[in-house]
Amino acid sequence: MFILQTRNAKRTPPAAVKIAVDMVAEGAISREEALLQVNPEDVGQLMVPQFKADVDSGQVRSALIARGSGASPGAAIGKLYFDANRAVEAAEVGNAVILVRPETKPDDIHGIAASV
Repeated sequence: MFILQTRNAKRTPPAAVKIAVDMVAEGAISREEALLQVNPEDVGQLMVPQFKADVDSGQVRSALIARGSGASPGAAIGKLYFDANRAVEAAEVGNAVILVRPETKPDDIHGIAASV
């Protein structure tokens, strides 16, 4: 007897959609079955702006001045603020704000809400 351990595959929302579309094109599944393969909670990530440039390209790498982990899906353009209070003040006068923190904490929630 053999026991096989299995896990659900991890994939990004765009990958899930591409796989579902490809399987329909190949005739492996119906459109209805394809819709069931995409997590409804992930659809929101497909609706946010995205950068078109390949972040691993030489052109992008040569222009980078910093690296970090995004706290939300998508792309944004705005002025960087390192303090949540100053980010809120800037957003209140109409500036597009990106909050940059070494690590977010509950005290930053008002700055996060004001960020694009």
